[in-house]
Amino acid sequence: MSRLEQLQHFLVQLQGSIGTALKIALRSRWRVRLPGAAEELVIVMGNGPSLKTDLAEYGAALQSKSTFAVNYFVNTAHYTVVRPNFYLLAAPEFWLPEVTDRQREFREDTFRNLATKTEWDVQLFIPFAGLQHSYLQDRLATLPASITIVPFNPTPVEGLRSFDFFCFRQHWGMPRPHNVLIPATMLSIGMGFRTIGLIGVDHSWLPEISVTEDYVAL
Repeated sequence: MSRLEQLQHFLVQLQGSIGTALKIALRSRWRVRLPGAAEELVIVMGNGPSLKTDLAEYGAALQSKSTFAVNYFVNTAHYTVVRPNFYLLAAPEFWLPEVTDRQREFREDTFRNLATKTEWDVQLFIPFAGLQHSYLQDRLATLPASITIVPFNPTPVEGLRSFDFFCFRQHWGMPRPHNVLIPATMLSIGMGFRTIGLIGVDHSWLPEISVTEDYVAL
């Protein structure tokens, strides 16, 4: 890479850092307290098709591990078997007033099941922005005392690497959260887990991709 290219690359990253700083100032909360990790390993459970197979084989064994569930996991029979220690609600349909009928039904099931099924301690992670909505405030008020709400900042961070890592350590933001696994993984790192296992992280569209020497077909 020539010096001119290096300068251009630096300027692009610097621009990203400036934009990130503005987003953090507008969107993020400065003080974020995450729970500490009680052990080294946590298992993050995604929504992929393979999760059903993994849980059928290893579900009971996960009871002795720290586990991290996401989104609609509570609506399955596996919730009371695995008994996850951490739970993440990251999708905006959990608090936005305008949602589809299907999303409204799923989120009502989610909060009802969280309230009625949870008989153990759970740390429930929710973005700060979501906590500002009255719908979510009303639903959280129905949850048992065994569920502790942990707010976090999903603000996208990008730019100079040293600046990115500084923001990550302060919990002011994270890599752009295109998928719920990104905040789940970043929160696991922020809590101090040294090893993060991922299951159910495949996507249903992957088998539909065919690759040849000439093109990629979907």
